[in-house]
Amino acid sequence: MKAREIAREAVRDVVSGTTMTLLWVALFVLAVGGVAASQAVSLRSAVDEADRWTSSGAATLVESAEGRIDGHACDSLVALPTVRAAGAIRSSPTDLVAAALPRAGVPTHVTTPGFAALLSLDGTADGLGPVVSDEAARAVGLTGPGLLATPGGTVPVQGVFRYPDDGRDPSLAYSALSVTQVDDGPFDACWATSWPADDEAVAALGRTLLPDSGAETSAHPTLGQLNSTLGSTFRPGPVALGGWGPAVASGLGLALGAASTWRRRSSLASDRHIGVSVLAQAGSQLVQAAVWTTAATLWTAALVLTVTAGLRPGDAVPIDLDAARTVALGVVGVIIGLVLGVASIREASLLRYVRDR
Repeated sequence: MKAREIAREAVRDVVSGTTMTLLWVALFVLAVGGVAASQAVSLRSAVDEADRWTSSGAATLVESAEGRIDGHACDSLVALPTVRAAGAIRSSPTDLVAAALPRAGVPTHVTTPGFAALLSLDGTADGLGPVVSDEAARAVGLTGPGLLATPGGTVPVQGVFRYPDDGRDPSLAYSALSVTQVDDGPFDACWATSWPADDEAVAALGRTLLPDSGAETSAHPTLGQLNSTLGSTFRPGPVALGGWGPAVASGLGLALGAASTWRRRSSLASDRHIGVSVLAQAGSQLVQAAVWTTAATLWTAALVLTVTAGLRPGDAVPIDLDAARTVALGVVGVIIGLVLGVASIREASLLRYVRDR
């Protein structure tokens, strides 16, 4: 048979329902698509857990050494591959006092420019005015950036940062921050959010100490997490099928391909009896399989995209590509199974195939 005749025969089988396209689409989506979707769900769960870990402050390390932190060295930690944000901070002797609450000043801290990136900030931290915590903002009557009346005049509050009570160090829960230059004297602590965590970032934090800045009577520097309630190490949940998803999908695809051919063994053996070649039959079956695997792949893609909806592109794309690889191996399995199925059919067994129907 010529290629055109093979394609025509395949299309005729699909249109007439002989192929049972909907059945094989459903089976492929349930089997191979189910594997891809379950992997996507477990990976999405791991991403959500990682987001919860970093947003809680568990990934933020704090090197504390009063009056001994180099602000420039601290801000420079962002040059490391795994450090998302870093900044230094120290206490200020002057509180922010609102005219409405003249006896209850807001404790103020001085920070380097990089510190703002460590916060969930509504507004800016450009040094033209302080930023305040959400709790302090409520106390002085602010709902966001705006002007604050103080006994000494109006102060522009540049931003409000969220600092939830979730187990993190409460020192900034009720506070105001004022940005200064990195070389404006020593600082008390260096904060750095490192994700994924690595030893290089930990070692670099130790190098933010100013040389010869600690007297023998000074307290030793301490290193800890901003929030340790989630543990000291991030442990994501297990990946579905223990990482064997692609292999499982390939095996399921092979079984589907073989089954789709073997169920028609009597008709294929009959066609073989009248001169249709094995190669022509394999070509026709492959065209038919291309129809139902394409439809099933589109359904699976929609399912996986639903799972990864809302994720950042940097997180969603790897999950989508992993699912695509799993589905592709499932399709390869279908092709191999189909070819093996066609090759295993014998014209001499026609009568037995008919009896077994």
